[in-house]
Amino acid sequence: MSTNTQTPPSLKRRRLNPQTAAAATLSKPFKSPFKTPRPTAATPQPAHPTSSTTPTTPTPTNLISLQKRHTALLNTLAALRASLDTHTQALAIETGARETELEGLVLKWRGVSRAAAEGAWAVGRERCGEGEGGMGEFLAGLGIKEGLGWDEEGEGWVD
Repeated sequence: MSTNTQTPPSLKRRRLNPQTAAAATLSKPFKSPFKTPRPTAATPQPAHPTSSTTPTTPTPTNLISLQKRHTALLNTLAALRASLDTHTQALAIETGARETELEGLVLKWRGVSRAAAEGAWAVGRERCGEGEGGMGEFLAGLGIKEGLGWDEEGEGWVD
């Protein structure tokens, strides 16, 4: 009788050899391919400086203020473009021949939703018929009399 005395397989362990290209690649931090570097705006340089107040080299505070202004202008531009797109689309809908078609679709879907709501209401009414539940039965179970609510003139609450 022979016994099989094999050792269990060793756990797989990634060993990185620092001399391989894979080790160099895996040791670098991940950089997303979707994140693109910010484009730098090419600003035209005047041939001759016209003002002596304009610094030739931007100072850190001047550079920060210019970057903030640039970001604010880009945000304003994006908001204005979105508004322009919305208004252009609205104008195309209003002036197009599809306006009557859209009005017909609105009426159609309003009727469909009304029919669905009436169907749901009918099912609920069948389930909560007289003596089978509802608000009156709930209040009676709590010992509250039938005349609970506003008085007929609508001036006050009646217990």
